[in-house]
Amino acid sequence: ERMIAQLNREALPFVLHVGDFKGGVEPCSDALMKERVAQLNRIRHAVIFVPGDNDWTDCHRAGAGSYDPLERLTFLRSITTAGDRSLGGTPIALQRQPDSQPQHAAYREHVRFEHQGVMFVGLNVTGSNNNLGRNAAMDAEYRQRMAAVNDWVEASTALAMAEPVQALVLRSEEHTSELQSLAYLVCRLLLEKK
Repeated sequence: ERMIAQLNREALPFVLHVGDFKGGVEPCSDALMKERVAQLNRIRHAVIFVPGDNDWTDCHRAGAGSYDPLERLTFLRSITTAGDRSLGGTPIALQRQPDSQPQHAAYREHVRFEHQGVMFVGLNVTGSNNNLGRNAAMDAEYRQRMAAVNDWVEASTALAMAEPVQALVLRSEEHTSELQSLAYLVCRLLLEKK
């Protein structure tokens, strides 16, 4: 609540929340997750939410309630990604991946928007090994999500090169080697544009 009060005192164009709206040992219950979304909506600015590992991948832990992470991701999407606007008291329009890439219909948390000549891209790339290595279902989810991440970064880079943007910002909770490789490629392409 103190953080919300502080943010509300500031003159900010938006808040980019890059994961972990709950602690790792807090329960991943519907009630707590809805409470956290309500807190984000009490921030008077636009709030762009990108999931973190505490928000879904770590929900299998006993301290978090022993939930199925894939079910928690589905629930998280249902309460944070409805419509084409951000969370917060002054929502802004967001481009969601399924709107331009229907083959990635599940990945509504992958967003982009522009502000003062900068394109911001939000990606669901989390800590805790990015949901890889627990079982076959989690590994399949990881591969599908990272394919969507790669396509979204590629499309966003192409759009940034075609539009008069000054910079492209990729944001996720975690910076995996895959994301670092993508970021390097994006930097090279944008430098070539100049």
